[in-house]
Amino acid sequence: MEANSGKNKKRKGISLETKIKVLDYLEQGAGPTNVGKRLGLSESTVRTIKKNENSIRKSVVSGKNVNAKKTSYSRNVFIEEMENLLTIWIEDLNQKRIPVDTTTIKQKALRIFNRLTSNQENKTEFSASGGWFSKFIERHNFHNLKIKGEIASADSKAAQDYPPKLLKIIQEGGYTPDQVFNADETGLFWKRLPKRTYVSKTQKSFGGFKAAKDRVTNENCAVKVLK
Repeated sequence: MEANSGKNKKRKGISLETKIKVLDYLEQGAGPTNVGKRLGLSESTVRTIKKNENSIRKSVVSGKNVNAKKTSYSRNVFIEEMENLLTIWIEDLNQKRIPVDTTTIKQKALRIFNRLTSNQENKTEFSASGGWFSKFIERHNFHNLKIKGEIASADSKAAQDYPPKLLKIIQEGGYTPDQVFNADETGLFWKRLPKRTYVSKTQKSFGGFKAAKDRVTNENCAVKVLK
């Protein structure tokens, strides 16, 4: 029986390039379990690499591994540039008082990223995932606000005063229930924009927004008595 059987098993080293891949996948929004499966690493190893991100990134910047440095650059520069352009786009919409929701921001991010990497042979994977979006909002100091719309124009007092007047008209005119109809119009605002939007954390409100008036109008009419 071998005394050292199963002992002193050599720990498998992880290259700097692999560590950078781990960090890049995490930055794009992938979870530790998913990253581990992609690269054949345990979840605990992935979390340890994330914990040591600062020292790993510094190793790349200092030029300890040229290949890893190139990998880090090729994976991050396009996402960083995309986020900068995306931030400018969101701020421009804010200036124009145009609200923007999560789905629209993700779609815009994908379009910008695909345009930036259209000539790249080995394109970095980017899917504008929920994880990436949460980190993007945090990195660039955006938060979600409810939009302050226009003040309603309905005359609530007139509506409260009308029922007694209507009853008097019915009684004086001798109308029966099947002769009394209620009609009202309703509109489908097919250009309605989101009720919430993303703005800088320094901005506490999003007022002055004018809702779109493009709509399809329906006139509904009903009578109390069914025949």
